[in-house]
Formats: sequence, C-alpha cells, structure tokens
Amino acid sequence: MKEPTSRRAFLAGTACATAATVAGCNGPLGGRSPEAAARRWIYAPANHETGELAFLDVSYRSPSSLHADAAHLHPSVRPEDVDRVLDGELVEGDVAVDLEPAALDHSLRVGNPYADVPKLLVNAGRFDQETAHRLAALQAFPSTLPGSSYGTAGNFDLVTYSRSNHGAVREGEAASIYARRESRARTLVENATSRSSYSSDLPDDVREFLRTVGFDDATEIRFTGRRSDEYGGEAFSYAVSGDTTTARWVSLRDRDAELMRSQAEDVDALRDVQITTDGDIVAVSGTVDTDRVGLDGRLFQRGRAPFE
Repeated sequence: MKEPTSRRAFLAGTACATAATVAGCNGPLGGRSPEAAARRWIYAPANHETGELAFLDVSYRSPSSLHADAAHLHPSVRPEDVDRVLDGELVEGDVAVDLEPAALDHSLRVGNPYADVPKLLVNAGRFDQETAHRLAALQAFPSTLPGSSYGTAGNFDLVTYSRSNHGAVREGEAASIYARRESRARTLVENATSRSSYSSDLPDDVREFLRTVGFDDATEIRFTGRRSDEYGGEAFSYAVSGDTTTARWVSLRDRDAELMRSQAEDVDALRDVQITTDGDIVAVSGTVDTDRVGLDGRLFQRGRAPFE
C-alpha cells in the first residue's frame, strides 16, 4: 500500500521544480505539501461568528489523486468527487476555466451555510496566474472579470468582485472568499499565509486534531466551539491506493474511544481496525475495498459500507 501522502508530495515537489519562485520555494505552494497548504485556510469559527455557538464544515478533495484512481471508485462516487472539478471546461456566467484532469492537487471548501461566517473555496495545483484569477471569479456571484484589486497579502493578489465576494490569487492557487467586508477577507488570507502550516488563529488542540485527521484524498470535518469553551470535532478521511482504501475516523472531545472501537469493528467491510488515543483525540482506522466507500462518514456512521 502506498504512503497516503506520497503522490501529493511528489506533485508538490514537481511543482517546486518547474514553477516560478514563490515564498522561498520554486513552486506555487511555497514548499508545503498540498494537504499542508490546504490546512492553513481552516479558521477558528468562534472568531468570526457573532453568536455563542459556532460550527464549521470542511470538505477536502485531492482531484488529481482521485482521478488517478477513478477506475477503482464506485461509479456513484466519481461524478461528485472527481468529475465535478475535472470536467474539462468549467463555465459560470462570463467566466470559463479550462483545466486538464490532473491540474488540481487540492480543492477545499470551508464554511457554515447557517451562520454569518466566511465561506471559502480554495483550489491549488499546476496552473498560471491568469487561470487562478478565473478560478477565483468562477465562484463569485455574479461572476465577473477582472474585478477590482485592493492590494496584496503575503504572496496573494487580492481582488473584490462585489461587496461580499472576494478573491486571493497567485500562480498555482486561487481562493474564492465570501465575507461581508474586504478587511475580513484580507485577515483570512494573512492568517493563511503565516509561516505555520495552520491558520494563525487556530487553537493548539484543533491543530493537533487536524494533524491527526490527515488530508489525503478525501476528508470531511465538522468542528464546533463556544467563545467561552473548548472546541469539539469529528472527521472522516480516506487515502485511496488502487483497489484498497485506508479509512480514518477521528474525534476531538466528541466520542468515547471504546464506543468508536466497537462501532468500527462492527463494520463487516472494514479490516485491520486500529485505535489510538492522544489526550482528547481518538482515531480509528482500517482498510476497505475502494469500490465500497463513499468518501464521507457513512462507513462509520451507518456501520456498513455504502456499496456492496
């Protein structure tokens, strides 16, 4: 079985070897692996939510890696997790983006549809800055180019398309940001471009939780927090390697370790179940046939593989 991050590490190294110098690395992600580059956009929701309780949903995909293993995925999975970002020419309004299937190393969505917190879509891979501008504008409504520049943050050019729709772009990376104010969008970019592999506003326990989760081929996370309390969270992550996939279920102050073990061992399709604990973090992992997984939480939540 492959090391889960090996393919993305190779692609990041290739990008470093072939692209223009950015942030001390010859590549668009500044020397970070794609998953590390994606993690730094995840922010602390309690710092942006006006209410007492805040939650944040995170959805991560490595489109190029999933495309390479697409033949092993169940047909019901491919349209949602691979083809939606790899269907050649993406068109919205007056903006079109033409990308090869292997061009995107990662695609990250962050937000909460029920709260006034920033919503992000970040795509990174091997594309030029003009394509990055188009990718950022593609998610804005209305989709308009070129937008209005309002300076820079880190190595990103900042663009606004409308009062609440903004972009942060550079060669190989494009972030579409829905935020009420330009200043809030700028803060998110500045936090994401700190020297750390995590946004500078994340607590240490959340950083360790995200590190344990891993960002391999597909990851789904929800974490919650109160202004006066600690964060909790739950995540499901998948590393696809041909016809075998490593599935991981991670909890931060959300689930009992023995209950997680018992529930995972009851999943007939899951093999080689292992459990680790580190303080408030519990992680369960196992292997499963790739064509039986849905790249979401169903494998563990329902106690059976989504597909036979």
